[in-house]
Amino acid sequence: MDHDPIAAHLLKPYRVSDQTSLRFAVAPERMEEVFDPLDLASPGFAERMMEIGHRSDVRLFGYL
Repeated sequence: MDHDPIAAHLLKPYRVSDQTSLRFAVAPERMEEVFDPLDLASPGFAERMMEIGHRSDVRLFGYL
């Protein structure tokens, strides 16, 4: 079993030519389920991630 599930992906990053992109990875500290996999694909999950990224105390994303 792979003890570091995202290490291989970090060593070979995905590149998009001539575009700025942001990718994030969610990985648990433990080998148990943290998120229901169906939640990751839900529109609500994506919306919550965008809300967090745009919050004034986080400022990960900006408004154009």
